[in-house]
Amino acid sequence: MESPLNLKFLPEILANYGENKDCLNTATKLENLNQQLVIQNQTIMQVSKIIALCKTREKKVQKSKEYIEAEKLLLFLTHRKKALVEEIKNIMENQSEEENSNYSGYIRVWNLRFSINNLKAPAVSKKRNQFEKSYVCIFTCGLDVICSEIQRKDDSSKLQFQKEFEFFNLKSNFEIKMYLYFLETKKSCAKSSHQNMFRKKQFRPNFRKMLKWNHIPHWYDLSSIYQISSSSFICCGSFTLNSTTLTKKHLSPFKLDNFSIANALDISVNMAINSMVDIYEEQSGFVTIGYEVGGSLSWDRMWCYLEGSIIKQKNYPCDDSMLPFTHNIDLALCVNSRICEACRELCSKSKTLLIEITPNEKLSTEETIFVKYFLSFDTLADMKNWKIKLNSVLSHLRNWNSMKYTF
Repeated sequence: MESPLNLKFLPEILANYGENKDCLNTATKLENLNQQLVIQNQTIMQVSKIIALCKTREKKVQKSKEYIEAEKLLLFLTHRKKALVEEIKNIMENQSEEENSNYSGYIRVWNLRFSINNLKAPAVSKKRNQFEKSYVCIFTCGLDVICSEIQRKDDSSKLQFQKEFEFFNLKSNFEIKMYLYFLETKKSCAKSSHQNMFRKKQFRPNFRKMLKWNHIPHWYDLSSIYQISSSSFICCGSFTLNSTTLTKKHLSPFKLDNFSIANALDISVNMAINSMVDIYEEQSGFVTIGYEVGGSLSWDRMWCYLEGSIIKQKNYPCDDSMLPFTHNIDLALCVNSRICEACRELCSKSKTLLIEITPNEKLSTEETIFVKYFLSFDTLADMKNWKIKLNSVLSHLRNWNSMKYTF
């Protein structure tokens, strides 16, 4: 068993940190992670003991639903332990990146549908038909580990999972790993009449009773009591979901990487992905806003403030009366690749930014008319500050595939 990291001298470290809150928070986080790692190791030991009992007791147990669930639990705990070890290692090596508190991403994945095909024709035999495969899907991202339910393929080699996978507070450089595992177990081949099926008592292993034995049965292998076993589930493919994948999600299905050559499987996955980003950028000040009315520009000096992805307007900072929603500028509808200064042919004012907004959420190739807003500032410094903020918001909206219009 891999021993947890040694934090024996943690109290002395905390005392030496004094008023350094950053170091204090780091040490406290390390202590909490180490405690979780100890719990994971203890749980893995218990589950390994149960699986060893199942494998040694009777072959009936290895066909049961409870045994497959125990193997699934061990697989989940192994991924969870790996995530904890990597997080502790990154913190101790000062590799953990500072989070940008102005942006927080969210991703939801559901309706997972796998297509599993053999690259070579499998050998048909009576022994092969006596086995069936149980599949499970695991998603990992940092300390988040989510495991699906157990499913089996249908007759058309399709595999579908009902569980939804959600991830919160993601950074812009996030990586969500998806793993597909299978476990091969022997089918129950007992033949019985229709009446005997109801008379026959179904075998169900009692794991709690096994763990509370006062004496070790003669058939039990003592050497397996303190052994950490690995899950019998076999990984047949993986897939990485990141910001690049979000922009290409319309290219689904995706091919799984690192699939087992020995099994000669071609696996592709279709999935529904929903992503959004919470933006906490703020910027405010007086801006002279121009918009086209009847072919000419009409200018109004307004107090503008950037709230998330929307530039809101009112007459004065202390004015509670808001203008109609149509006068606010939603950057999620901006068609500019980047917000830049307006050329003098369109606007004679200097220190002016141009924002083009689509009036419809569905764009066509024939549509060329957009609503143009001109933001004119009093000083060059104000224009540069607004330009940086607006382009930052626009960049994050596109990276998280959160624009409101589609082509």
